[in-house]
Amino acid sequence: DAIRGLGAEHGFAVDASSDPGVFTFGNLSRYRGVVFLSANGVTLDDAQEAAFQAYIKGGGGFLGVHDAARAQPSSAWFTGLIGTRPAASLPNAEKPVSARASAENPPNETAAKAIDGSTGTKWLTFNPTGWLAVQLAKPVVVSRYALTSANDFPGRDPKNWTLQGSEDGNTWTDLDTRTNETFPQRFQTKQYSFTNTKAYQHYRLNVTANSGEPLVQLAELWLIG
Repeated sequence: DAIRGLGAEHGFAVDASSDPGVFTFGNLSRYRGVVFLSANGVTLDDAQEAAFQAYIKGGGGFLGVHDAARAQPSSAWFTGLIGTRPAASLPNAEKPVSARASAENPPNETAAKAIDGSTGTKWLTFNPTGWLAVQLAKPVVVSRYALTSANDFPGRDPKNWTLQGSEDGNTWTDLDTRTNETFPQRFQTKQYSFTNTKAYQHYRLNVTANSGEPLVQLAELWLIG
């Protein structure tokens, strides 16, 4: 209603639809702009997204409102269009003060990018295994955590790993081990729970196998107290 009101006030027509089938080359060419009001239950297929890409490259306008930033979750192109993705909503997610890794790809794909609260950035290492260690401001009992897959190449996703805790950042205790995990979607956040009653100031994700590529990447590591 708000968009229609703006149209009536400023002299432009508004068509509304929840049908992704309207995303064709011919139909989109009729409009000067496209507005996403919600991502709820609507996903464009490859042909529809291709038509949308051509429309944008041809000078068409786009505006995303509310949770529209969650649309097309597996599309790296759409992430580039909107700039970034909203951080996942996780209860009591801790805010690490620093991060380090076995290796990284500076300046833009470093360990720090895996704790910046943005799923649009990532940590990357040019190895099929690797570790990511984070330090909290103070010791916290963590019994849940979450990983968010990055923007491209599912073969780079962690597959097997162990989450570890440490009091000093040098001696590590295994807390939770996972094998054969998959992330079917890009920017997908998966939560994991385990039993732990001890507070640690340092936590480390030790990736012992990825999903087939010679690199490992991760958009975000979330620790939940």
